[in-house]
Formats: sequence, C-alpha cells, structure tokens
Amino acid sequence: MSDAGAVDPKICQIVRQSLPQIESAFGVRILRATEAGPRGYGAGSLDTPHDVQFAYVRKVDWYLRLTPGAEKISLPVSPELNMTGSDIRGVLRSAQSGDFEALLNLAQGDVYFDRPEGWSECAGLITPENTRASDFLRLRNRAVTRSRSWGFGTDQDFAEFFDVVYCLLRARWRADRSDSLPEGIAPLIEGLEDDLRADIHKLLNAKREKAETAVVPPLPRIQIFMDSEMQRLADVSMPAPAGVASEPFDQIFSSLVRNFG
Repeated sequence: MSDAGAVDPKICQIVRQSLPQIESAFGVRILRATEAGPRGYGAGSLDTPHDVQFAYVRKVDWYLRLTPGAEKISLPVSPELNMTGSDIRGVLRSAQSGDFEALLNLAQGDVYFDRPEGWSECAGLITPENTRASDFLRLRNRAVTRSRSWGFGTDQDFAEFFDVVYCLLRARWRADRSDSLPEGIAPLIEGLEDDLRADIHKLLNAKREKAETAVVPPLPRIQIFMDSEMQRLADVSMPAPAGVASEPFDQIFSSLVRNFG
C-alpha cells in the first residue's frame, strides 16, 4: 500500500531487518510477523504507531523447564514502532480454549515475514466453525464498551470512533455470514446504502490525514447506523464459544517445536 494510512516502507524495512536480530538475541524462531494495528488494513492516522505482532517458537529445552518462562517479548522500538512477540504455545493454548484473537491478529494485516512451512499449520485452525461465535462476541462487546459513554453529537477522536465503526462492521459480518472475515474496509461495507458508504469513505480518508486525537467531524448517518447496528446485534444469538479438541493443537505445537525449536 502507498497511502498515508498504510505501512510506511521505511518502517517495513526496519522491521524486516530487526527480525533476524530478535531471533539471535532471544534464541527463538519467528513463524510470522504482521502489522496488527489500523495501518495493517490501511486505516492509520498520520501519527498512528506501527503495531508489529509476531509469533515465535523456542528451543525444546525451554519448554521442558520446571518453571515456565515468559511467553511475551515486548520491544517498544520508538514512538512510531512497537514490536510484540508471542510464544506460539500461548497463542495455540488460547485458541484451543476458544479465544482466537491472537491467532487472528497474526493472520490478518500486512505481512512482514512468513515461514510458510510453520505458519500454514496454525493458519489451518482458523475456520469459521472455530472462530465465528467467539470473534462476534469479542467485536460486539468491544464496540459497546468503547462507545458506552458517548452521547449523540458529542465529540470523539478519530482513533476511538473509527475503532468502534470497524468493530461493528466486522461483528455485522460475523452475525450475518458464515464465510471467513475479509481483510480491509471495502468488503465490509458492500450492500450498505450509497450515502452511508460515502460517509465511511469520507471518515477513512479524513482519518488518514489527521492525528489520532483529532476530533471527528459530524457524520450523523454513521452515528445512526452505529446505534441501529448495536441494537440489532444485541439481539443476535450465537452458540457460546467453546473449546475445540485439544489433539490438533497439541500435534501442531509438537511439530513446530521439533522442526524449528
């Protein structure tokens, strides 16, 4: 991408140069690294930091310790760039319990690095059957929680306002469709009224040109849509998220440690 809201090519180069250094410094093998923040789907503001998420696997001996080590690597590189790594064991453990958020974050957004022979097994777990219910509840609840204190017509900043819009659009997709969640904004707003789609594009374009804390201009059509969708989605009943069989997760983790640890 080349627009202002997307990943900066200079940052991309820094990240790709940093990953081998991280592997060497921490004794890990990185499986995948992606841009997990708004820049990953082209919706960054001028000052939106790059949010790099990566998954890694450690050596066998690390997992055989009596006292487990940390499952995160946090590297606040600069105000413009944060890098956070997650041990694939923790990512798979969360997914097995029904929480696929970390796995989905790694699967979506612009990709800085991918080790196909390792990541493909993890990606195979991301099916609508495994993720639809839990992701719907997460997205809907995030939108409701973040907008709870708003009053109609009150000022909101771009970062918070667009986050709620994006969560609602994705929750709407999860509620109404059983296929995989798409990346980006365009597929999510297909089928909306022309005026509403135009306002969402206007919001996105304005966000790319402003700071995250800048005040969103009045967009009553979007606010009415948000209120309506929140009421509708509150009544959507989906099966409660449930953990899936542990055997596939155990097999994938074991394979990753044997092959890359």
